[in-house]
Amino acid sequence: MKAYLACLAAVLVVLTANVAQADAGGRWWRIPRLVERLKLTPSQVERLDKAFHRTRLNMIKLKSKVEAEQFELESLMESKDFNQAAAMERYRKLEKARTELGIERFRFLIEVRKILGHEAFQELMQIKRDRPQRKAAGKSGSP
Repeated sequence: MKAYLACLAAVLVVLTANVAQADAGGRWWRIPRLVERLKLTPSQVERLDKAFHRTRLNMIKLKSKVEAEQFELESLMESKDFNQAAAMERYRKLEKARTELGIERFRFLIEVRKILGHEAFQELMQIKRDRPQRKAAGKSGSP
């Protein structure tokens, strides 16, 4: 069950990552055509802004932590006096930092789901699913 939930979380994060990185600096709910399509209220937009702000600050800190752990691991791996135990411990710290970052992303997704409600969230997921098809059509010269 735990593996299933982790897999589901990863899939949902991937599904919404591109939508969240869309126009408006990651604030897809600021794009008028999406606001209209999802029928977002001003209150929902405000709540999304606040959630984004909280999450973004946390993610900046967590990304820095991941980068620092990566740097430390690289340093250990490149060291002339390689210490396998130290490298494994540093790798565990790196994976813990990556997990914390993933959890923060998923918390934001949960908050988006709560703010949007079932129908608008399903529509958002449909927009995400349709996006690769629109991009492919645009590359081939089709309308």
